[in-house]
Amino acid sequence: MCLMNREPAIQSYYGELGAVIERPMTPTLAEYPDDAEPYYTYDPAKALEYFQAAGYEQVDGKLVKDGEQLVIHVGIGEASTHPSTPILTQMANDMADMGAELVVEDVQFSVLSPKVQGGEFDMWVMAWGNATDCDLTQIFGSEGGSNYQRYYDPKIDALQAEILKTIDFDERCKLVAEELDLIMEAAVYMPIYQRKNMEIYNETTLNTDTLPEETTTYYNYTAEYETLEMR
Repeated sequence: MCLMNREPAIQSYYGELGAVIERPMTPTLAEYPDDAEPYYTYDPAKALEYFQAAGYEQVDGKLVKDGEQLVIHVGIGEASTHPSTPILTQMANDMADMGAELVVEDVQFSVLSPKVQGGEFDMWVMAWGNATDCDLTQIFGSEGGSNYQRYYDPKIDALQAEILKTIDFDERCKLVAEELDLIMEAAVYMPIYQRKNMEIYNETTLNTDTLPEETTTYYNYTAEYETLEMR
C-alpha cells in the first residue's frame, strides 16, 4: 500500500476530470465520509518496515524470507492505456531498489477476469461500475459474489447487515465509515480514483428545454426519454 503513488498518476491521466479517493466506495454516494484521510501514503521506507515486520530481510541485495525472494505478480488489463500503470511502474522500481520484484502481467480482460476469480494473482487492478447505494455486501461480504480478495470478517458482515436496515441517515453514515475503516485496516484493497463523465447534447437536433431539470450520476436524460423532444 505504501508503494502506491496514486496522485501523480491520476493527475497526469485525468487532470481535473478525476480525483484520488481514500475509501473503497464512490464519493458520489451521500454516505461516503467527506473527512476521509489517507490510510496509507506513498512512503518506500515505511513499506520496507512493513516487509521487515513480516519477516523479510535484505540479504545480498535481495529481500528474502525463508531463503526466497519477495516476488509479487499483479494482473492488469490494457496496461498501455490504463491510468494505474504509472503506479505499478513506480512500485516495480521501488521494489527493485529493495531487492524485491513486481511482475506486471498485461492481459486482456477476458483473461484477467477468470484469473482474478480463480485467485491466480497476488494483486490485480480492476474497476467497479457505479453503485446506487452504500451496500458493499457483494464486494466485501463473506458471501459476496465478487469478494475476489477473499477476506472474510464477521465484524464487516455484521456492519453490512446493520447498514441495510438503518433508516436514520446520520447513523447509517457512521456505520458505513466504520465498515470502510475496517476494510482499509485489512490492507486488502487500495481505492485509486473516481473519474468524472461528461454528457454532451446537440441543441440543433434536441430541444434541451425538455431535458430533466436536475441530473446526477444516477439520474440523467435516459430516465425521461418520453419527455424529450427533437427539433
